[in-house]
Amino acid sequence: MDEVGDVRWMTYAEVAQLLGIERSSAKRLVARKGWPRTRGNDGMARIGVPLAHLERLASGEGMGEEAPELAALRQMLARREGEVAGLREALRVAEARAAEAQAQAAEATRRAEEATRRMQETEQEAGETKGLRQSLSFLRQALEHLRASAAAADAQAAAAQREAAEATMRAAEVEGRAAEAQRRVAEAEVRSGEAEQRAAEARRRAAEAEARAAMADRAALEAREALARIRERGLLARLLNRPA
Repeated sequence: MDEVGDVRWMTYAEVAQLLGIERSSAKRLVARKGWPRTRGNDGMARIGVPLAHLERLASGEGMGEEAPELAALRQMLARREGEVAGLREALRVAEARAAEAQAQAAEATRRAEEATRRMQETEQEAGETKGLRQSLSFLRQALEHLRASAAAADAQAAAAQREAAEATMRAAEVEGRAAEAQRRVAEAEVRSGEAEQRAAEARRRAAEAEARAAMADRAALEAREALARIRERGLLARLLNRPA
């Protein structure tokens, strides 16, 4: 690390270690802050970190560099939870539609069976009577219509079941993404806590350094006062030894 002017030149790894964040997060931070970059003789990139920023870090300020990322993760988690709720509602509607279509199919099947039974009874009673034959033809047409309705209801029920299955699959995928977002939020919170601990340690060390500096100032003051007293005694001795 080299200090030139108002910045300290550091590698991405050194910036990440100083802030207690990942190397990728350090790169995003540098890009967001617009700090100057150059390449050293060893071919590694160097970042010009402002000394003012380092001083804020030493005093415990500026340690929440990952707060925007944490907030973004929480927003993404909220969106994922909203998507899960929407898909669950879509699944409930699809299941209700499937149940309704199945009920319609069952009713159509029952009516078809009833029409078949009536047709068989009519055929037994019809004989060769023209009127009965016409009734039989009508019942047959009604039977075909009911069978077509039952087939359509079965198709609708199958489509509703496919929609319910797709909704279930999408809900599982979104829940997986939401779980991943929760894991990343937990990791970010852990890193934030560690950064706060390092800030507290930095403040403690700064306080100790200030105490040592105060002790050094007091010792220097006492030394200057002692030297002044010695000089005063030497001057007095010369005055007393001067001939009259």
